[in-house]
Amino acid sequence: MPLQAPPAIVQTQPQRPPFRLELPPTRAQRAIARVRESIATETHNGIQRGAQTRIHVHPEGTAKGTVVMYHGFTAGTWQFDLLAPLVHQAGYHVYVPRLPGHGQTDTHGIESPQGLPDGTNWERYTQFADQSFQDAADLGGPVSVLGLSVGGNVAAWVAERHPTVQKTIIYAPFLQHEHTTAQGIFNVVHQMDTLTNRHFGMLLGNLTHSWGEECRQMAANGTRPGHSWFYLVQAYGATELGRRVIANGTRAQAALQVFTTDIDDTAGFAAIRDLYNAWGSPRKSWYRYPAAEGIPHPMIHPLEDRGRNHTPLLYAMTLDALRGTPIERVNTTLVRP
Repeated sequence: MPLQAPPAIVQTQPQRPPFRLELPPTRAQRAIARVRESIATETHNGIQRGAQTRIHVHPEGTAKGTVVMYHGFTAGTWQFDLLAPLVHQAGYHVYVPRLPGHGQTDTHGIESPQGLPDGTNWERYTQFADQSFQDAADLGGPVSVLGLSVGGNVAAWVAERHPTVQKTIIYAPFLQHEHTTAQGIFNVVHQMDTLTNRHFGMLLGNLTHSWGEECRQMAANGTRPGHSWFYLVQAYGATELGRRVIANGTRAQAALQVFTTDIDDTAGFAAIRDLYNAWGSPRKSWYRYPAAEGIPHPMIHPLEDRGRNHTPLLYAMTLDALRGTPIERVNTTLVRP
């Protein structure tokens, strides 16, 4: 009997796929997805690599909590590139969001400070602060916040607004300017802004300040991502946020740890003292670097510490503060010598 060719098409019964239970994403998974989407958007929009948002997470349900780190004015998230892994290794989720307007470039890829918040819209910082807290809370566990300079203002704002924050660590918060003349001008502008619906402050919009040629070159070659210059109205906006932070200090319930340096030529000492004294929680401590040690205002990364090699100790003290150990090195009178 001759062999028959197999049919060209073989009919089979359709197979049902195995039953799989699709669980909805958890709050933590949604938060991580939001953050990663933000990072992808930053990459697409040309945000400088060292200024982009960072996130370090543990398997869900295993972290001690979440620590949010806010970088300084005109700088970037790179300022926490060494501290963030240490805090992560200590058992915390770590979230380092990019401050509003920071890290932006123009169509030629050159740094552009045009988008930084200013005196007319400084509330962009507070809106960003509330959203970043929500993202951090969704990651799981108690939230602690820390910040440098203007990032310190943002961290303090979060603690004042959200009573569940556990620890607040601020390094040289730029609440008001240390130079009497500069802050005096800002105070006059503030008074006039209250009468002109914030229009008077825009007179500062044509005045710029530069961090110098070395900083410009470092921003251009990616050594120090961020902005080497800015408009004075943007620094004024940061002090307007600081003014509100001081006024709201009594609301804070989180433990407070402050780090300052006595050679600071940017963050006003008197304003920091006012916030410290107003802080609502009795759990507060202050560590001051004396002038002889030469620690600069941007104290958190070796790139900016003037070769003092003090950051390992500062990182160790930060970890101690997160664990609940107060770090003290300050006169009881809290008066600059």
